[in-house]
Amino acid sequence: MKVNLSLIACLVLASSQASATELTTPKGVSFTQLIEADSKMPAAQIYIAESHLANQNFNAASEHYISAIELGVDSAVWNLMSFVDSGVLEGEPLQTVLMKIKSMAASNKELTLFLANFYHNRQGYEGEAFHWVNNALRLGVSGVSEIMANYIIDQKGEAHRHYTSTEAATLLKDASDNGSASASFDLAEMFDSGKKLPRNLGQARHYYNIAAKAGIIEANFKLGYFMEHGIGGDKDLIGAATMYEQLLNTDAAAEVHYRLSRIYMYNPDVFDNAKVDGVAHLIKSAELGNTDALYKVGVATYYGSDGFKVNIDKAIEHLKSSAYGGNKLAAKRLIQIYKNGDRTIAPNKELMREFQRILTEAPKY
Repeated sequence: MKVNLSLIACLVLASSQASATELTTPKGVSFTQLIEADSKMPAAQIYIAESHLANQNFNAASEHYISAIELGVDSAVWNLMSFVDSGVLEGEPLQTVLMKIKSMAASNKELTLFLANFYHNRQGYEGEAFHWVNNALRLGVSGVSEIMANYIIDQKGEAHRHYTSTEAATLLKDASDNGSASASFDLAEMFDSGKKLPRNLGQARHYYNIAAKAGIIEANFKLGYFMEHGIGGDKDLIGAATMYEQLLNTDAAAEVHYRLSRIYMYNPDVFDNAKVDGVAHLIKSAELGNTDALYKVGVATYYGSDGFKVNIDKAIEHLKSSAYGGNKLAAKRLIQIYKNGDRTIAPNKELMREFQRILTEAPKY
């Protein structure tokens, strides 16, 4: 058979050109491939982390942020902190991230404060919280003095093994001097009770005054009492009344009205219309359920004293309300009344035993 050499030559040439084309044409490359090829570059780790973050894969993202930190990008720690703060990590990934933050926090105020807050707000981590609060204190972070003082006083995180009550008081004073009302009140109570510090009622009054001016309701009560009885300083009945009056529109109104009634009724030479105002406050306190006021109104109504008209039924009603509220004096008075009877009240052994039971169970005043 005669072969057409020209045709074969053309076919061979075409095949050769095709192979050459396949060998010389470059293949395409993606940005992701370039990133993977240069994955040891910190920018590449940030890119990979952000890619995982876009897919809400926080565990993988945190791994690459950690790699970026290890490659020199310290600022990536803030990305890790945002994960911890938002609660998107759990278990081992969370612990790994915390370990990385801790490794950078020893001399860093911001990281130390972050860890102190994180552990302070978690149950069961008092030791860790104390460590980082203590580190914040060492680094001069403002605002942690009061927290540390409370750790010492409450014996949290073994703080009391490292600091004394006197040092706790010093920390509270620092916080008070920097405007913390709660620190002022806590310091006042330490001086008042004498349990953690030598008792100093003058200092207690001083810090109750600071706390009261800052709006601590209980401080108003304490300062008012100190002024009323001349504790830690001069007796100041007008100042005491002023302290109490500032609390008339609070939830403590029942107790406030009772204290004002006592000041006015027992000091008619100090206040104008003292008797009238005192009785008005006493009635209001009883209406609000104060057991001491209920007892006093009950007795006054029973005997017709302090300007009250005799009303035996009302008197018994007030005395019973006071006794059921735990007032021992009211329970005793009712026991006396029901034991042998009195006025229009007939003896009643059952009621007598009931108030004897209440008397036994009532708290000691």
